[in-house]
Amino acid sequence: MGSLGAADLLALWERGQRRHALDRGLLLFALAQPEIPPEILADRPLGERNVALIRLRRAIFGPVIPSYVDCPSCRERLDLTLDVEVFLAHAAADPSAAVDVAGQHFRLPTSRDLAAISGAADEEEAALELARRCQMADAGEQTLSIPLSALAPELEACFEAADPLLEPSLDVACEVCGYSWLVPFDIGTLLWDEIEASARGLLAEVHTLARAYGWSECEILALSAPRRAAYLGMLT
Repeated sequence: MGSLGAADLLALWERGQRRHALDRGLLLFALAQPEIPPEILADRPLGERNVALIRLRRAIFGPVIPSYVDCPSCRERLDLTLDVEVFLAHAAADPSAAVDVAGQHFRLPTSRDLAAISGAADEEEAALELARRCQMADAGEQTLSIPLSALAPELEACFEAADPLLEPSLDVACEVCGYSWLVPFDIGTLLWDEIEASARGLLAEVHTLARAYGWSECEILALSAPRRAAYLGMLT
């Protein structure tokens, strides 16, 4: 899809600002993949959703993501420049493929699965419930020689191998103290933060120009970004 216009971006922000993060992700997924019926998006693999959101981010804001992270060891703030093409290069060829663990078959997790385990007491309980939900019917009919709880760590590794964009992360090393760690790359949260920042910036521009010239919101948003900037420059 192409870049969003100012009015469309504000409308998107208004629709999603009060939603849960998972629902915002599905809202953005629907925007990125309008050919897929909205009612089945929650049941699509997370890797497929993440690829769609990365491509949507590229279409709206470009391929480079300026970001930062604080080192857990020395608290130094590190500037990061992320290229979405690097992430897209690791997209799974088939995000719907099943994985096998100890002779059992599991489908890849979906947004609906994340919603179901969001209330788990701890990570261990969440991992076990996720394994139960993703276990395919033919596997459930077999007698498990290994408890499902014991398979959870191996299952997580198999999920990551099957689709690196299921739950992507960044390998970061602090240039000050040398500490290395993995930073989760949550494209849904990141993209929404950018949309919200852009929307609030647009509202500030509308507020300033409306007070100065008496124009309506529709009239101001119909102006191109360079023209709005030019008027704002004359006011300051």
